[in-house]
Amino acid sequence: MDEDHGYVIELAGDAAGLVVKEGNSFRFYSAGRDFSGLDRKLYRSPAEAEEACRRIAFPGRAPKPQQSATSYRENTRRGLARYIRQAAQSYRRRLVTP
Repeated sequence: MDEDHGYVIELAGDAAGLVVKEGNSFRFYSAGRDFSGLDRKLYRSPAEAEEACRRIAFPGRAPKPQQSATSYRENTRRGLARYIRQAAQSYRRRLVTP
């Protein structure tokens, strides 16, 4: 995936989800149940999707200021492998759980 088209959103070291560029907007894909209400919603920017995740993860707190696109690219480089590992573990748990 081209780093200009997809970003991992991490909160407190855990992947909240992935945003992927679609036309002029970004579609959010949830990494877990906590953020399933946001799954496949469209946002104007990755920062807007991250703010929505923060409102769910940290209710009552003010959203973090927007980061630059460079910060998102750095986050993606570090976080994409972690996101894939967490998604695979979650999928394996669902297969094992009766």
